Amino acid sequence: MNCTNSQRFDDLRDKIGAFLPEDLRRLGEDAKRNARVLFESAYARLNLVTRDDLELLRSSLLEARRMLEDVERRLAELETRSHGPSGSGHGGRRSSSPSA
Repeated sequence: MNCTNSQRFDDLRDKIGAFLPEDLRRLGEDAKRNARVLFESAYARLNLVTRDDLELLRSSLLEARRMLEDVERRLAELETRSHGPSGSGHGGRRSSSPSA
């Protein structure tokens, strides 16, 4: 028999409940309902996402990272080309304005 912990707990609860007086059993059922409402309310406020949504976001972020790395690489190549062999972006020449 392959029972989960939840099933075992439910079975144990049912066996114990069979020995309890009716009033106490009703009180337990009310507590169970109230606890379920409380947990469902807390769960709804957690802002959880599904595994599929997480994987979609992950793949989008990986693609964005690849694109950013490509842009950075191309920018570095352009900067290297623009500086040329003289090491200056203007061919080593600066325009000078006449002194006043």
